[in-house]
Amino acid sequence: EVLANTSASLPSIATESLVELAQHILFEESGQLSDLLSTASLPLDAELGGILGVKLENESLEMTELNSEQRLGILTHPAVLAAHSKESGASPFLVGEFIYTNVLCESIGSPPVVPEVEAPEAAGETLRERLESATAAPSCQLCHKRIGPSGFAFLPFDPIGRYEPEDDFGQPYDTTGAIPVGDETIEFRNASELAATLAASDRSAQCLARRVFRWAYGRFEGDADEEDVQRLEKVAVESGSSWRDLLVAVVSSERFAMNVGGNP
Repeated sequence: EVLANTSASLPSIATESLVELAQHILFEESGQLSDLLSTASLPLDAELGGILGVKLENESLEMTELNSEQRLGILTHPAVLAAHSKESGASPFLVGEFIYTNVLCESIGSPPVVPEVEAPEAAGETLRERLESATAAPSCQLCHKRIGPSGFAFLPFDPIGRYEPEDDFGQPYDTTGAIPVGDETIEFRNASELAATLAASDRSAQCLARRVFRWAYGRFEGDADEEDVQRLEKVAVESGSSWRDLLVAVVSSERFAMNVGGNP
C-alpha cells in the first residue's frame, strides 16, 4: 500500500538524493554537519517531489525548498524515514531511538517486554494514546520517556515521508513533546522544531564529534581515547560542527598518527 503508484526506482532515487544532500551541504555549502539536521531544501525529482507534496517536472535531482513547518533536514528525508519505519507506519519508537542514540549519543537499554499495540479501529483513542498507555509502566518509562516523545513528533509521516497532519479518523496528530538530555530538557512542537533544536544543541555537536572519531578510527572510543574525544567535542561546539575543522582536528592528533587499528 505504501509503495502503490511509485516506480521501482524510488529506493535508489531516494538514496541518491540523501547522498547528494550530504555532498551539497558538506562540500558545496556551509560544511557544517549540523546543517544536515536543519536544511529546508532537499534534492528532489518529480517523483520524490510528489511524495513530499511539491509539484515538480524535472527528471533529475535538483535542490528544492520545502515547507519548513512540516519538515527539516535528513530526519524527515524519505530514505531515513523508510530505514526507521515499519510497513504500517506505526513505528515512532524506531525513529525516537535513532535520534536518541545516533544524534545525541545517549544509551538506550533493551526493553524488558515488547507490548503488542494495535492501531485504532475507530475514532476515539489515538495511536499515541495507545502507545503511551502500553509503555506507561515504570520499567518501560526508563527508555520510553526518552524515545517516545521524539518519535511521536514524526507521527504525521508515513514510511516513505508523505505528510498528513491528521490520522485516518480526522484527528490531528499530537506531535508535541520533551526529552531529557543530560541535565537539560529539549522541548518541541513538531518534527521541524525538534530538528532545528537538535541542530543548535551542543549535545548534538558533541555527538557528531564522537561519531566522527568512530568513523575516522574505525572503532568505538575507549577510556584511553577520552582526551582526544573531548578535544573533538570542543572543536565541534566552537566551530558549529564544521566538517573540515573536525577532520583537521582528527588527523592532527598524535594518537591518529600512531593508530594501528583494534581496541585502544
